[in-house]
Amino acid sequence: MVLAMAGFAIEDLVIKLVSVRLPVSQILIMLGLLSLVWFVLIAQWKRIPLLTKEMLNWPFIIRTLADLFAALFYVIAVVNSQLSSASAILQFSPLLVTLGAAFFLRERVPFGSWIAISVGLIGMILIIRPGTDSFTPASIFAVLTVVMLALREIATRVMSVSVSSLAVSSWAFACLLYTSDAADEGLGV
Repeated sequence: MVLAMAGFAIEDLVIKLVSVRLPVSQILIMLGLLSLVWFVLIAQWKRIPLLTKEMLNWPFIIRTLADLFAALFYVIAVVNSQLSSASAILQFSPLLVTLGAAFFLRERVPFGSWIAISVGLIGMILIIRPGTDSFTPASIFAVLTVVMLALREIATRVMSVSVSSLAVSSWAFACLLYTSDAADEGLGV
């Protein structure tokens, strides 16, 4: 887990550095293409089908779209705001997932978890300091990322367990390739 988190931190740094020369759409295309090739190769090696009838339902579609928009919004946030601010906002994601699971999936959340969620929210607000220079209008994209990540996790929870995580990830990265133009044109950040 520590190595995975270090990998995400390095990815964020690379995105920030490359954004000096490349537009958001090209960064998304590179991330999508490299990741898609990697996941498809692993799926082929493990003989895991990339399309099954269990994928043709709303939870899978919502999960794929939420993953797509989470990536889009996060890259926009990292490119156009302070990396520390975008990363701090992203740390609220597990707390929002817990809130979403309680409200939408009727999961039971112990009282101690509600306290932890409240403390986490206060901590995030202290770190990002809304109204100061560190919280820019582009930071809203980091907030939207958190919402999309929470939606993705909730949709994943109700998806069929027979759908392979490799197939799910492959489709998310494939979708990233086709919609990355919105990052430069439609959103205009």
